[in-house]
Amino acid sequence: MPRAIAQSAALLAIGVLLAVVGSARAATNKSGTIYADETWNLAGSPYVLTGNVTVAAGVTLTIAEGVVVQGNHSLRTLTVNGTLSAVGSSSQPITFTSTTDTAPAQWLGIVFGAGSSGTLKYVNARFGGGG
Repeated sequence: MPRAIAQSAALLAIGVLLAVVGSARAATNKSGTIYADETWNLAGSPYVLTGNVTVAAGVTLTIAEGVVVQGNHSLRTLTVNGTLSAVGSSSQPITFTSTTDTAPAQWLGIVFGAGSSGTLKYVNARFGGGG
């Protein structure tokens, strides 16, 4: 009986380890201009702005609930010339922050150009204002 318990415990430990490793996500690097409608979903999160990102006029960037968007430099911006739809929920807000997420002015922020539009609900924006 003790051997069966030890085997069960070992299998449980392996299962927990695989669940933790399987839940780890690699970052999705983004830079440049988005020329076609695009959705940033939880599976690709966090999205790291490794260069400035621009949503072109007539294009919609949709950010799904729970997604984290990170700027990696004090001058990093997400510029919207089209449409930004960032609608989170109370249990899964969308977060815009820096890659270090520790202090103000670590990325610049979101800029809406003339004629652009956006919907931001249940969104946390922190540590912007760099430059």
